[in-house]
Amino acid sequence: MSKTWKPEQEIIDILENIAKKHFRIPSLETQNSDRSDFFDCGVVSLREALLAAFQSGRHYDQEQQKKYFHKKFLEEQAIEEEEIRDRKEFEAWKDAKNKE
Repeated sequence: MSKTWKPEQEIIDILENIAKKHFRIPSLETQNSDRSDFFDCGVVSLREALLAAFQSGRHYDQEQQKKYFHKKFLEEQAIEEEEIRDRKEFEAWKDAKNKE
């Protein structure tokens, strides 16, 4: 049995804002009422909403990539700092051994 993908709250908020702005839909939650769950819309409004969603998705993806690469950078930096510490400790140990 496959799990249904559940988007992050940030994505849901973006989509709800688009629905409110372009269609005046107050919520994307099911209301269990035909009047509240089904809406007519013009193709221009639909196109604008889809473009807004596409642009939001591109922006969201760019932000996620920035976060990912920043995290990777910090991880690599921590590894490099650890390697430098290890080298310094080794050099200090080697110097101490040579003095003996």
